[in-house]
Amino acid sequence: MRLITTMTALSTRGRKAATMVGTATRGRELAKQKDLISLSVAQNALMDDLLLPRLAKASEKATSRVRYAASWLGDADARAGIANLYSKHVLKRGTVSSEEVAVVASATSAIDLLLWATCDAGDVVLTPSPYYGSYKRDVEARADCVLAPFPSDDGVPSVAQLDAAVSPNTKALLLASPHNPCGRVFTEDELRRCVDWTRDRGLQLVVDEVFALRNLQKTPLRNVTLALADEPPLSSKLGLNHPDLNDARLSSLRRKLLDLGRAVAASGCVVKDFFKDFDHNNDGCITRVEFMRGMHRLHKEMNHDHAAELMEAYAVTQGVHFRALQCDIEFLGAGHDASFAIGSPSKVQQLE
Repeated sequence: MRLITTMTALSTRGRKAATMVGTATRGRELAKQKDLISLSVAQNALMDDLLLPRLAKASEKATSRVRYAASWLGDADARAGIANLYSKHVLKRGTVSSEEVAVVASATSAIDLLLWATCDAGDVVLTPSPYYGSYKRDVEARADCVLAPFPSDDGVPSVAQLDAAVSPNTKALLLASPHNPCGRVFTEDELRRCVDWTRDRGLQLVVDEVFALRNLQKTPLRNVTLALADEPPLSSKLGLNHPDLNDARLSSLRRKLLDLGRAVAASGCVVKDFFKDFDHNNDGCITRVEFMRGMHRLHKEMNHDHAAELMEAYAVTQGVHFRALQCDIEFLGAGHDASFAIGSPSKVQQLE
């Protein structure tokens, strides 16, 4: 499809967005004219010797990966792999499933989509000043929000600075760590301070962390998700991460998870979607009775002892943590048969 138009044919919001195109390009052009180094865009040129050969190798097997994905959220295997990476190396507290992952083109696309989904036209988005120039486009071009920069200490705001900046129309706080352009890396206490501040006021918190797995200073780079809780949740110590499972029991659990995963895939269902209606407290847990009953519906050939073994591996005070079980199924699926982690929630009703 090809569209040829002029500025006069654009809508009001289209004309507004058009004025915001090329902010980084203009920054680079200005830097050349004045013999400066542009810091407007972070490029991983230092990784080329590692990254480019891997991309070339991957392209040899990419014939089936360059078509439209089954979901607009991205390729299913890619989302499962990202969820596994995020759970193991970024979060370190709790887990994320592939259904909570969306693959988009860039941080700009992610910020645009997040604000479009969580804010209304005219809502104010705070960001500490100075700020990355493209944030204005990310916030205002399509989501039609208003970017409101406010003074900060090298991009890291204090509570007093946040309190002075907030208004009745404020809906979100947008941060970057490391900060662009100051380069300041948020400490865990600084991130927690922002998390607590937005939670207390019912605001959205969007954190741009494109270097989340990098060590940019002597202390490890802290991730905002580490500031979401003071103690690791119980889900991070269940199932395949259970501290009380010896090698034999862990091997047995792996076999049963793989078996359950394949059975679930054959039914076209997803574990956590099957159990979500019984999650009365929205904490990822159901009662033991509901879990055992559900296991026999999901996998009709599973005997009682095998279901009981799974139940004990994911048992918590509230009952059984079915979300942690789903994450372990997806983790094993990423390395064995990722298809068994993918199913259609619409088929849950057929099992009930």
